[in-house]
Amino acid sequence: MKIESVADAIIEEANKEADAIRRAAEKEVRESLKGEREHLESKKDLELAAYEKEVAKMMEERIAAARLDAKKELQMARDAVALEVMEEALESLDDARGKKGEYKKILEGLYARGKEGLGAESLEIECAKNDMAAVKEVAGKNDKVKASPKVNGGIIVRDPAKNVLIDLTFATLVRDREADIKAYVYKKLFK
Repeated sequence: MKIESVADAIIEEANKEADAIRRAAEKEVRESLKGEREHLESKKDLELAAYEKEVAKMMEERIAAARLDAKKELQMARDAVALEVMEEALESLDDARGKKGEYKKILEGLYARGKEGLGAESLEIECAKNDMAAVKEVAGKNDKVKASPKVNGGIIVRDPAKNVLIDLTFATLVRDREADIKAYVYKKLFK
């Protein structure tokens, strides 16, 4: 019996040790699984954060592009209004041609500007065919006036000796003031 009790004690001791080893192994597996879960969750969180950053960046880019498009459209609208104002200015100058006294004053001012700018004794003056009579009234005795298809309101003055000209046509005058007209329109309409 002693052998049986020693064998039972050894078996019991072996069972206890096996139990302890099993519990230690289970604990180690649980801790390993817990660590792996935490690692996977951390990795998932990092990937999710990276994805969210990428989505936020894409949204910022789209918003920036939309803002840029809106600014372009606004600028196009502003430019269209400024162009319309310039066209109305040309029409207003053209309408002055029907008012003899007013148009003569405009031509006198343009002639004086051209004569002063060139400083010549005699000038060659180009004008619209319909303006020949009015320009001849304004021009000096030594000046030559001729009709030109290039001119549709206003005049072009030339110093024949130096072959220098000053374009004082309405279209050129308005175009030269385009930046000022746009600035004025933007200031008045788009504060």
